[in-house]
Amino acid sequence: GTSNEISFLTRQMLSDDALCRVWSASSLMQMSFHGVSKEEVCEASKDAFAKVLSEEKDIQACGLILESVQTLYGKKWVSSSAVDDVDEAKIEKGRKSALRFLSKL
Repeated sequence: GTSNEISFLTRQMLSDDALCRVWSASSLMQMSFHGVSKEEVCEASKDAFAKVLSEEKDIQACGLILESVQTLYGKKWVSSSAVDDVDEAKIEKGRKSALRFLSKL
């Protein structure tokens, strides 16, 4: 994708479907590996990431979205094994840390 798709993907992160939210977050992360600057993706999507993380009810989706956010921002709030195991306590702790970080940007 190109930077033209960032706004589409951020809107999709706020959809009613958890799978759509996760794939949209992952797509934003992948864009930063393939021709769109990480800074541009981060700047354009930080508010959407904060909103989706604060509202996400599906704990597995939350963990997967957290993985995308931490890859984009170079942070480590939750381990892949905690996400794979759907460890609610560790994902919730990571969510709180990510939201604090995003609120300061």
